[in-house]
Amino acid sequence: MFTFIYCFDENYNIPAIVSIFSLLEKVSEKINIVIVHNAKDTFFEYEKYFKGHKNLNNFEIKTIETSELSFPNTENKHVSEATYYRMYLDKIDFENQFTKCVYLDSDIICLNNPINYFENIYSKLESQKATLAARTEHIKFNDKNQDHEFFERNNLSSVNYFNAGVLVFNFQEWLVKGYFKELRQMQKNYSGTLKYWDQDLLNILIDG
Repeated sequence: MFTFIYCFDENYNIPAIVSIFSLLEKVSEKINIVIVHNAKDTFFEYEKYFKGHKNLNNFEIKTIETSELSFPNTENKHVSEATYYRMYLDKIDFENQFTKCVYLDSDIICLNNPINYFENIYSKLESQKATLAARTEHIKFNDKNQDHEFFERNNLSSVNYFNAGVLVFNFQEWLVKGYFKELRQMQKNYSGTLKYWDQDLLNILIDG
């Protein structure tokens, strides 16, 4: 069973509820939904739109304490500090021991049943012993004039830079291998500007 993870703050409550409802309406089997929020009380009024849905197996909403945390390059941006919350998933005491995970940005709308697609991706992830599955957004060309700045700015050796809006991964493996802690250490040691926030950090971690 898949667990779908959302990380957002109160500014994204409405987009998130639309995303969650679209997902529940399209999946062909029961799923778990986990929300990481900085002010979960503001979301309670929206839970009525999906709680009790026939495709919802389990729902958790957890709060992340942000007062001591650093969220670079988010002032006056279209993204909020919540984009960094997924780097702290290992700090949260979840009720269920889930493994098969899909992270979704709160503005993702589900138009078709994604279960078979994600099952196929997850199966490949496991068989290839890969860390993460995501959509490639930029490819580095041999012609240096065509190289995207994503690669030079983040010192990537690979030819692929992925979008972090939809991520498929094994949550328990990430816990055991300490990837969340590693992401936070990368943020601490990053010498430039995180132009694309934690997406840059995730690309540095995976590097292809």
